[in-house]
Amino acid sequence: MTEVGRATVLVADDEAAIRDLLREALELTGYGVEVVGDGRSAFERARNLLPDLVLTDLMMPGLSGRDLARQLQADPATADIPIVLMSAAYQVEADDRFAAVLPKPFELDTLLEMLEHLGM
Repeated sequence: MTEVGRATVLVADDEAAIRDLLREALELTGYGVEVVGDGRSAFERARNLLPDLVLTDLMMPGLSGRDLARQLQADPATADIPIVLMSAAYQVEADDRFAAVLPKPFELDTLLEMLEHLGM
């Protein structure tokens, strides 16, 4: 956590409107937020920032959300960071790489409840 009691969330989504919305909503509720627009940038930013949680879209340029999770979990520096997958794809299968799967569209309250449940 970057500040005492303040979790940092790295948001990776290729849609600027979604990144902006999530940044604003999470910051208003007390989270530190970093945003990136593709999977490769998310991996590099996560290695440098070591966020408390990564919130990633499934389909992004560079690396998909699944590929990003594989790389993060293969790197000892980032292997323990929980990852939440967001997706508008119909019936996305959850797997061991993800702490949770959040279907798009979602209510911000649902996201906040999920983060709280994950201990953020």
